[in-house]
Amino acid sequence: MKKRVFGFVAALLLALVGTGLLVAYVQGAEDRALAGEEVVEVFVVNSTIEQGSAGENVEPLVTLEQLPSKVQVEGSIASLTDIEGLVAEVDLLPGEQLTSDRFVQPSNINRYARAVQAPAELLEMTMSLDPQRVVGGSLVPGDTVAIVSTFEPFEVNSPSLPDGLELNLTTDQLDDVLNSFFNGGALGIDETPSVSHILAHKVLVTNVQEEERRQDFSEDDESGVGTGAAPTGNLLVTVALEAPMIERLAFTLEFGRVWLAAEPEDADETGTEIIDRFNVFEEPQN
Repeated sequence: MKKRVFGFVAALLLALVGTGLLVAYVQGAEDRALAGEEVVEVFVVNSTIEQGSAGENVEPLVTLEQLPSKVQVEGSIASLTDIEGLVAEVDLLPGEQLTSDRFVQPSNINRYARAVQAPAELLEMTMSLDPQRVVGGSLVPGDTVAIVSTFEPFEVNSPSLPDGLELNLTTDQLDDVLNSFFNGGALGIDETPSVSHILAHKVLVTNVQEEERRQDFSEDDESGVGTGAAPTGNLLVTVALEAPMIERLAFTLEFGRVWLAAEPEDADETGTEIIDRFNVFEEPQN
């Protein structure tokens, strides 16, 4: 029994000694490889740095290593302060050296990319709207808005149907349609009223793209702040919605019109209803 214990301890000691010798040899090999070489310190990526990552946030994703100067990449970064205020232009992968040309001003990184990430369960859609329908062009990514849909009258008895098919509604059936969709009552007409209603509340804006706007300053403006001129063209506004609301928004964009109203998180949503020419002058019901 004693011999077995002694043999186990001896084997363990030999293993530890062997490991130590191997580590020493490897370290010595590295030292010999660097002998006579000019050594520089560079930052090397050890975990993927995603596109758009801020320079001041990459420290946990890199390590400072000593390398021969002959393998130093041009523009390699010696201090992380060199990239503060900048963002990664592309994904940076483990093993590559951190270089200044991979970091750019935030405004230069894929200016068509969505500025705000939408929740994973939502769909995103972009719409082209003129400035007056986008709060004068003042919306920015991260804002929340109410989407207002408006429709001009359309003929209930003249839908687009496949050739050879017709749809004829009686007056009572037409009244039912109007009551169902527009609260219009017994109108006895073949055309829906013009209607307007808020389609969705507190919708996240994930991106806004616009043509160049200039800043004009009025001579009468004593504050010194000046008045911003409206954008000169349409704005592309991207919003995030659940799938059923995306369908309704697409329908409105195709067959009606859309307005966006700035709607902060604490804005009141009560008292809204479908508005037509018969109730537009009535007192709102809260």
